[in-house]
Amino acid sequence: MSYDVALYDPGGAEIAAAGYARQSTTVASWSAGYNGTAITFGPAGADWGQIASLKIWNGTTLVGSSPVQDLLNLPVYVYSGQSLTFPIGSITLTGGGAIENVAF
Repeated sequence: MSYDVALYDPGGAEIAAAGYARQSTTVASWSAGYNGTAITFGPAGADWGQIASLKIWNGTTLVGSSPVQDLLNLPVYVYSGQSLTFPIGSITLTGGGAIENVAF
């Protein structure tokens, strides 16, 4: 089983720009309650603008409580040619699978 991590703009729409794709992770990589592997998006083929939140999906179903998302603790902008990486341990989940914290 795998989870997909998706990025969203301030209006709540999933990013839809060149170079963007949901990033797949394995269930095992979340077993300690946080992302056990780095998660990298990009490089962007065009400006993605501001990234305001993220959600974790299992296919077409949100993982954990609804909505499973977290507003990023800092405004993050991704411009053409850049990548966005969430280092190991930067996304923390609650026992119910909801995102508890996202930090860079």
